[in-house]
Amino acid sequence: MIALNKLIRIINLDAYCKLYIDGISLHSINNYDKVVGINNLNEHINITGDFMYKLLSIICLTLLAQLSYAGHHESGHMNKEGLIGYEMSDDGKKLDIIAGDPSLIQIWTDYVEAHNQRDLEAIDKTNADDMIGRAPNGVVVKGSEEHAAFLKNWFETSNPSWEFVYAMANDVPQEDGSIHHWVTSSYKVTDTVDGEEIVAREFFDVRIENKKIKEILVASRLVLSE
Repeated sequence: MIALNKLIRIINLDAYCKLYIDGISLHSINNYDKVVGINNLNEHINITGDFMYKLLSIICLTLLAQLSYAGHHESGHMNKEGLIGYEMSDDGKKLDIIAGDPSLIQIWTDYVEAHNQRDLEAIDKTNADDMIGRAPNGVVVKGSEEHAAFLKNWFETSNPSWEFVYAMANDVPQEDGSIHHWVTSSYKVTDTVDGEEIVAREFFDVRIENKKIKEILVASRLVLSE
């Protein structure tokens, strides 16, 4: 904040006035008149009042400008702290990724646990009507009914299980002002393929809107025995 180096104080008691400006002290109206050339007390008061009014106006404007700048700077600083990355939109625009709502993580972990429990009803209730899932092998599942059929077949022919590794919530503000809410996570997945048990680290980007699973993107890496 800009320091105010000039202190102006006026005391007017019973026809006695003291003015301090940058160390100059005028001890009486008579001496003050000689310095500033004021021969009439009323004129002195009017001029001094006008001067003080202008000075106070300048001080107020300066303080408002400083507060406005400080508020803007603080707001920008807070936004910068929330920024955790970027992503490119489908049309090539760079979008911010900011810290999201951690409560969404619980929705996702409960959803995955429902897979471990083979609870197709709980999974269906958490899916959005227009949900879409993209598996690492290129399979795309659209809609809750198609997803349920996919899982039912998988559970009947294999025995997959998911073990939590990590999860984080993040938001992506869109150009139209809306915000996409995501949970990024990783699980250790154990499955049986052609009678052989395999282990993979799978990575999920999950979009959650209105507490419903709207989109699931899956990437996978096999964990080989060392």
